[in-house]
Amino acid sequence: HLELQAGSGKRKSDLTELLPDACHELFEHLLDFVYSANQASFEVSMRQAVLILKASDVLGIGRLSARALEGIRASLVDSAPNLLEQFYSFSTESSQESETLCMVREHCLAAMIERFHPQIAGEAGMASLLRLPTFVLQEILGSDQLVIAHEDIVYDIVVKLQGQADDPRSSLWTCVRWAHVSGGVWRSVLEQRPATLDQQAFADALTTRLKHVDRTLFLHSAPGSLKSRSHSKELPLEVIESGTSNISAWSWRQGQCIRFCIYIGDGSQFKKEDIFYSDQVRFGPTIVARLMVYPRGSSHVRDNISVFLQIVPQTDWPNDWKFENTAYMIFAWGGPEHIRKRDKFTFRSVRYDGDDGADRGWHDFISLADIESYICDGFLHLGAAVRLG
Repeated sequence: HLELQAGSGKRKSDLTELLPDACHELFEHLLDFVYSANQASFEVSMRQAVLILKASDVLGIGRLSARALEGIRASLVDSAPNLLEQFYSFSTESSQESETLCMVREHCLAAMIERFHPQIAGEAGMASLLRLPTFVLQEILGSDQLVIAHEDIVYDIVVKLQGQADDPRSSLWTCVRWAHVSGGVWRSVLEQRPATLDQQAFADALTTRLKHVDRTLFLHSAPGSLKSRSHSKELPLEVIESGTSNISAWSWRQGQCIRFCIYIGDGSQFKKEDIFYSDQVRFGPTIVARLMVYPRGSSHVRDNISVFLQIVPQTDWPNDWKFENTAYMIFAWGGPEHIRKRDKFTFRSVRYDGDDGADRGWHDFISLADIESYICDGFLHLGAAVRLG
C-alpha cells in the first residue's frame, strides 16, 4: 500500500489494483529508483525489463520507463524469448497495452523470426519460447519469414510442446511445412503418428507431402504454404568443379548431391560428440548415403567440425556389401570462403580390422576457430557428391 497525506486526512492507494500480478514483486525495485540519489546509474535487469516498463508506464515514472526501454532495445538481439515471456506474463490476446509496450512486442516478434536460431540456441531461450502462449507460437512458427536451418527444427519444437490430445497446442501442427521435413522425420510420422496429430491434420500432412514429392499426381501447382523457409545459398559449382578431372562423371551433374544446412553460430550450444545427419541421397543405381556431422568434433578431436560421408545399407544389400575405390568429396559454402576436400575409399560393411567401414571423412574438416569464414548468418551449408564413372 502507498500512503498519501492530504491536509489533515490520510488516503491509502492500493497499488495491487493498478499493477498486474506479475509486477507486484517489483514494487521495492520501483521505490529504489524513485528514491535513488543517482538515477542515471540505476541498473535495470533484463530479466525484469518488460515488467518494469509496464509498472513504470502505469505509475507514470517516465525516467524509469526510458531506462527500461533503452535496455530492451540493446538486448533484443539475443533475449527476445525472455522479453516476450515477460510481456505475456501480464498481457493476453485481448489486452489493450500502451503504444510503447505494443512496439516492444512487435520488435521482439520480429527479432524472434529474423534471428530464430540464435534466440533459442541456449537452454534459457528455448525454455522461454516453450512457455509462450499458443497464439504467439502460432505467429512465430507459422511465419513465412522464419529462417531456419531445416523444417525439422519446427517439427521438433512442436513435438516438445505437445501435451494431451485435447491440448490447444495441438493446433501448432499447422505450423509445420510437411513438404520440407526430412525423410527421417516423415518416416517416424508414418510409423508412429504423434498422439496429438489428429486424423484430419495427418491427412492434410500426407496430402501436402504427396503434392511436393510428385506434382504430376495433381493438376494444380502446390499451394503457397509449401514454401521452404530453410536458409539457402546457391551451390557454387565453379568452386566445386575447379581442378576436378572428369567433371561429367560426378554425381552433381546428374542432380545427385547431398545438401545439408545446420545452424552453427559460435558452436557453444553443442557438446562434444553431438551428431546430426542429413537426408539420404541415392547416387547412381546402388549407392545410398548421407552426411554425418559432429558440430563440436568427434571423439578424436575437439573444437573442430567433423564431417563424414556415411553409406546407408539397404534391406536388399548383402551382408558383406562393398563399394570399391569410391571417389567422393565433401564441401562447405555460404560464407566468405569455401572449402572442398576429396578422397577415395572402399566403403564396406566391416573393415579388415573389424571396425565399421560405412563412413569416411575428416575429423578436422573445419576448425571452430575459423568458422566465421565459412558461415553466413550463423548457418553452415554442407554438401557431398561421389564420382559415378
